[in-house]
Amino acid sequence: MVNVGVVGGGLCGLATTYHLAGLSEVARVTIYDGAARDGVAVNRSGFYETASAVAAGILHPLTPRLKLGWNAEAAMREAEALLSEAAPFATSELVRTNTLVRPCRDAEDAELARAAAAKLGPKYLEWLEPAELDRLGRCYGLETIGGVRIVGGRIVDVPAYSAALWCFLASTRASKVAWVEARVEDPRALDHDVVVCCGGAMAAAVFAREGVARNSVVYSQSLVVESDVPLGAPALLRGDYVCPGAVSGRVIVGATRDRFTDLETENIRARPDAVLGLVDRLFPATAIAGQDWHFSPLEAKAAARLDGPRTHFGRLPFVKVVDGLVLAGGLGARGLLRHSQVGRLAAMAAISGDDAHVPEPLRAIVI
Repeated sequence: MVNVGVVGGGLCGLATTYHLAGLSEVARVTIYDGAARDGVAVNRSGFYETASAVAAGILHPLTPRLKLGWNAEAAMREAEALLSEAAPFATSELVRTNTLVRPCRDAEDAELARAAAAKLGPKYLEWLEPAELDRLGRCYGLETIGGVRIVGGRIVDVPAYSAALWCFLASTRASKVAWVEARVEDPRALDHDVVVCCGGAMAAAVFAREGVARNSVVYSQSLVVESDVPLGAPALLRGDYVCPGAVSGRVIVGATRDRFTDLETENIRARPDAVLGLVDRLFPATAIAGQDWHFSPLEAKAAARLDGPRTHFGRLPFVKVVDGLVLAGGLGARGLLRHSQVGRLAAMAAISGDDAHVPEPLRAIVI
């Protein structure tokens, strides 16, 4: 029977713990995280060291260029399975909307979107004429030349999901899981049979020290806005995003800015002008700054996330075993899509002691 330590209690760490706790070979799984408590991220004046606390919760299998991502259908099924496990333990609805829309910016963009919809077919994309998109996006005051709806996509309340997933584990696997609120600088110093490091951006230095190359830290911001947009309104995705909140009358807008190639995160904090900056950038960028659209900012949030290495399939997360230490992370902008897939592979690596089972695109390059 194996005693496992998991460093990091974000999406990757929770998914890894879920898969480990279900294995007969595992006696105990202990999560170590100084930035979260029982699945709930700690708020430090608007800055969260757990990126999932700021995430939009976008779940669909397509890339930003409207192509099917690498092994994305399987990843989607695995993510949905974990959502189903956690849902009964949530205190609110986890899915905020099932309508994800990508408005087109100009005629060239519309041509590309039409081509993508024709290639992928109605299983993944539906072309929306301007009148139909106007009907869907009327609550935002949207003006557009058309767009596509991502079929089967959804927006998930990630903080609520993380708390519910831990509640599921603590309730159904109580004898096998534990949470220690502590920061771990050196995973190799922990006294366990095997350790899995899933520490996200705050573990960037650990990953670099262990030779996992080409990761980068990204600064993300989101803004909770009070508005007259109804519950279940569509989400608008154009790099920047606008999503309905978990309760009626609230909207989440967000953006990713500033890539840090030096993997330093100590000085990344929520700035006092975060609210003003997000409104200035996001509302014009998503064409929802109509004069009739009422909003007032409630809360600005910021976090640092870790993007995995670039591959021929775009940026992907990694699972790697280095001298007995399992390294898993780099979920990036699509963490909700990939978290269960990566967690399962990390759990397998913890038991087998190697990464031979990890598909080639997810094997980090080791210097």
